[in-house]
Amino acid sequence: MQWKGLFLETNLACLSKAELRWVDLREAKLINANLNGVKLEASCLISADLNSANLSNANLNKIDLSNANLNHADLRKTNFSNTKLDRANLSLTDLTLAKLSNISLVAANLRDCNLGGCNLSGTNLSNADLTNVNLRNGNLKDANLSCSKMKFADFKYADLLNANISGVDLNDTYLEGATMPDGSIYNDFSNT
Repeated sequence: MQWKGLFLETNLACLSKAELRWVDLREAKLINANLNGVKLEASCLISADLNSANLSNANLNKIDLSNANLNHADLRKTNFSNTKLDRANLSLTDLTLAKLSNISLVAANLRDCNLGGCNLSGTNLSNADLTNVNLRNGNLKDANLSCSKMKFADFKYADLLNANISGVDLNDTYLEGATMPDGSIYNDFSNT
């Protein structure tokens, strides 16, 4: 099914718990839409505008959200398994308990996001903007963070074991108690 360019800019657009598998919603305008619990598996949402949409508890497995606008979206407990979010705008989103492991967030804007406690293991975050992001207690094992911006990012007690942090400036990044890529604990007395 193809709904390319669909326009539902209204607080009343409610597709809560709908099953929309294999649909083409490329460039769709779903601003403020209620998509709570929706199943959009294997769908295309390239360049879709989901500004302030409610996608909590949604299943976005195998979705292409490249260049999508998810600014201010509610993404709590959302399943992003096998999802592509390259160059997506996720600024000011709440991703609490979202499933984000092994996905692609290349050059994504994650400024001011809440990713506290999230599993981002194996995720590609190269060239992403992680300015002022909360990744406290997050799992970033084997993640690719190369050339990412991390100014004022909070990685307190995060697990960065085997993560690629090449080309990253860690100045002004909070790393207290974080497990570093080499297995050492940041601020551990043995590292001073």
